[in-house]
Amino acid sequence: MGEDYKLIAAITPNTTNWTAKVVVLEKSSARTAYHSPTKYQNVVLMDMERNKVHATIYDTNIQAFQDQLLPSKTYLISNAAVRLTKPEYRSTVGEIQWTISGRTKVQELQEDHTAFISSTYIFTPFDRLHGHMDSKTDISIIGVAIDIKPKRFIHTRSGTQSCIQDVVLVNQRFETVLLTMWDQFVEKECIYISDNFNKKPIIVASHLKVSSFSGVSISTKSNSTFSFNPPIEQATQLHNWVQENNEQLSQVFMKKDYLSTKPTKLSSPGKEQITDIRNIQGLLVVQHHFWVEARAYVRVFNQSFWYMACDICNKISNASFGETYACIFCKSPNARAAARAKVFVELEDSTASINGTMIGEPAERMLQCSAYRLMTLTSPANQLQVLDEARITVEENHFFYLKAVKKDGHTDQWKYDIIFMLEPSTIRENVQPVNHPEHSSSTSQTINFVPQLMPPPAKRVLFEVPPTSASNKRLTEETLLHSNAETAVPKLSTIATPAMKNKEKVPGSK
Repeated sequence: MGEDYKLIAAITPNTTNWTAKVVVLEKSSARTAYHSPTKYQNVVLMDMERNKVHATIYDTNIQAFQDQLLPSKTYLISNAAVRLTKPEYRSTVGEIQWTISGRTKVQELQEDHTAFISSTYIFTPFDRLHGHMDSKTDISIIGVAIDIKPKRFIHTRSGTQSCIQDVVLVNQRFETVLLTMWDQFVEKECIYISDNFNKKPIIVASHLKVSSFSGVSISTKSNSTFSFNPPIEQATQLHNWVQENNEQLSQVFMKKDYLSTKPTKLSSPGKEQITDIRNIQGLLVVQHHFWVEARAYVRVFNQSFWYMACDICNKISNASFGETYACIFCKSPNARAAARAKVFVELEDSTASINGTMIGEPAERMLQCSAYRLMTLTSPANQLQVLDEARITVEENHFFYLKAVKKDGHTDQWKYDIIFMLEPSTIRENVQPVNHPEHSSSTSQTINFVPQLMPPPAKRVLFEVPPTSASNKRLTEETLLHSNAETAVPKLSTIATPAMKNKEKVPGSK
């Protein structure tokens, strides 16, 4: 580096008359601040010693620098405003922030640092995304956009409405992942993808998060950045792969197998990730997602094991099964009513028990019954028809991934959603295919991932009584059918627990 150029690390708020030679790593879209009408744009700069700094452009200066400070380009920057940022506003690249304005001298250099820039990227492989699930870790990914779904609207827990749009990305192993774009990214990045869809654009994205919502997927954050077909080595290699496999990628798009049958591989958690159920309540201050190793029981038998839902957003619907309608939640004019499994269960380990709700694929896996089958079995006159075919106990330990959600903003009461259920085999094989619930068709009469097994004995032991006690059996069934959950649960738990754990017949009362 020339003697007249300062390294980023040497530039402080007290440094004057300085010039730095930098390359632009990221440049975000312009956005509006949450609590003011101020517009801003973030830029990440790096010098030749790999020091990085976060720079911001505000308001009218955004338009002025529209054609400057472009990703992968090299610039000389002189006398930008330098300040320390408050801890709560600091980015991942340090405590110093530059402000670039009309007073800042910016000069582009005709230098190619492609190899240097390429070496700074660390992309997370698609099959390792689950390792960052629901964490605060920022990830970067590279992939080819092969599909984009219609945008839809959702209602957030804060009472606001957001616009989201899903993009399907594929890598060189033909693995796919769903990228959910939120709000401002729908207005710009998704429009670019739609306009250039046939060209199969290469996407490099940074500052993304991995979510367990509706399966393992990735989504944007407020500071996410995107580059399309950037001049880096990884993108060039991926572009060449697209050219060589263009016909096969077109077939993948036409078949859309990634929407129905292609599973996401989810590794079993390590021992250090497992939380005892008795400790969950005390940890809610610092975390809301937990892995537990437990057994599962259906204690409440007069619950509904399915509901009618929009096939796009999975929100409840009053339409008839298979009917096309306009969803009031996601605003889709062509939503279709589909059955969706739902079951309220109790998880129990050696320390305590906890109640939770499974919806979608985990519920079908728990009950070993498809949502369509649960719907056809349900009869207002006889709820026990469902129990004749559904599994209602899981006596072997399984891994369950829970999300704690406050019931409302005015209490400290929590409910628990069970996002994943991993079979015991994952302990040995260390990997478990988990179908993305949004990609699973609940309207199908057969579910590929549900094994065709005989109904497990444990579920029927609950109702077995000696032949001489037929009157007791009728009494028990009447209690199940006509009692509400609050009155039925204590009676059923007293009867069922020994049977489920010891697999013994319930003795008749005298």
